[in-house]
Parts: sequence; structure tokens; C-alpha cells
Amino acid sequence: MTTHHQGSKLEGIASILAVVLIWSGWMAISRLGVTHALNAADIAAIRFFVSGLILLPWWMKNITWFGPKGLGGIILAICLGAPYTFIAVSGMHYATVAHAGMIYGISACLTCLMGMWLLGEYSTPVKLAGLVITMLGALALMSKGSTHAELSLGHFLFIVAGGLLSLYAILVKKWKVPAFTAAANVCVWSLLLYLPVYVMFLPKQIMTASSSELCLQVVYQGVITSIGGLIFFNRGVAILGASQASAFMPLVPALATLISIPLLGEVPSSVEWLGICLISVGILLASGVVRFGCKKWVNV
Repeated sequence: MTTHHQGSKLEGIASILAVVLIWSGWMAISRLGVTHALNAADIAAIRFFVSGLILLPWWMKNITWFGPKGLGGIILAICLGAPYTFIAVSGMHYATVAHAGMIYGISACLTCLMGMWLLGEYSTPVKLAGLVITMLGALALMSKGSTHAELSLGHFLFIVAGGLLSLYAILVKKWKVPAFTAAANVCVWSLLLYLPVYVMFLPKQIMTASSSELCLQVVYQGVITSIGGLIFFNRGVAILGASQASAFMPLVPALATLISIPLLGEVPSSVEWLGICLISVGILLASGVVRFGCKKWVNV
């Protein structure tokens, strides 16, 4: 029993760290897209056109209705599908990658609070202190927007996106949705519901993009992020719980910011580095890794 438990925890942490790497790259590559030829509507369309088509055959054979009145798949697609992507990437049009990382700080805090309220998950004072420090880091980033209207708009969009991400984490845990089922529902429902809206109503810049830009977005958005990222995230949530899994997400800003320096030439200011460092310190406390190391891995 001890070995199985230990292996499960290691698998959960490995899954979430894979998500950290994937989503860090997603932030930098999305920012690259919206600062060049594409817009947020284009990127959401690319992401779910590709991933939705890939998963459509499996979804048609295995469609599972779950959640309130059988609308669970659609609800998850709203939380982490096209609406989430459109909102988050729209924010990246106005703010740099360093600021976009606050999505995961907001998500970690909201997920912890909702996990205690809705799922009865247990949080120690150390974890809660870590989440407070994480929020202080997010506030440090937000302070940069006090004199920049566009940056403030980006921050608002990131807060909305963080709320959607936290709701997704809670619902996946509450409904006990398998990782691949959740990924398929998010991608296919986004394909079916968002693509017609995009084609008929939303602004498009996709025809002005080069073939190399489109290929990069197709592979990273449609395959690596949409399918790989969602499967790893759901697996981590299933093993660690919504609060502990989402607590790793504030690691994304540090890695994403490092990626953005050579890729985008975005060098953070001292205040932005302060925010990133606070979030990183907060995550070390909030993730529960220290508790596992001291109590569970050593004393079994």
C-alpha cells in the first residue's frame, strides 16, 4: 500500500510539472502570435479546430454525459475551452508574459477556497500562507497597471481566465471526470460551438500569417497544449486534489517569463521580478511538497 501511494503522489507531481512546462510555452507562443500576425480569435480557432478534429472520432463513439442535467461537457468547454482561450489570449495582447502568469496565481487561490467550500478539501495554515504570498505576487504585478489603461484591461482578463481555470479544476474533481474524457469534451464542444461563431462573426487575421507562424500555432495550440496539457492536468488533479494540483500553477510565470526573454525580448522590471519571486515562494508553501517530503515519503 505504501509503494502504491508513493508512486501515485510522484505520478501526480510529474503530471503537474509537465503541465507547467507546456503552459509556460503556451503563454509565450500565444503572446508571440497576438503580437505578430494573429489575434485571440484566430488562436482559439486554430487550437480547437485541430484538437477537436483529432478527438472527434473518439468522442462520437464514447460521448459521456455528466454533471448537472448532462451538460457537463459543455460546461467544461466553457471553463477551459474556447472562451477561456479567447479571454486569456486577449489579455496577452495588452500585457506581457510576466503579467499573464497571474492567471495561475489567481486560479490557485480560488481553487483552494472553492475546494474547501465545495469539496471539503483540507488546507493547512502553511498552505494558506503560501496562497497569501502568491496573491501578494499577483498584486505586485497588478500595481504596474495603475497608470496604464491597456495593462489594467489585460489584468482584468487574466483574473476572469483564472476564475474559469479554477472552476474547471473543481468540477473535474467533483464529477470525477477521466482525463481523456475531459480533454475530448473540451476540445470537441469548442470545435462544435465556437468555430461557427468564429467563422460568421469574429474578426480574422489568419490569412495574413505566414506558413511558419501557422505551423507553430497548429502544433503547439492544437496538439501539445489542448490534448497533452489537459490530460496531464486532469491526471494531476485526480491524484493530488484540485487545491494541491492547482497550487503548482504559479510556477508557470517564472518559467514562461524566462522563455519570453529570448523569444520575445520581454525583460521584466524589478517590480515584475518581485511579483514573480513572491509567487514562486508562495508555491513552495502552498503546493504541499514539503509536507509530503517530511511526513509521507520519509515516515512510511
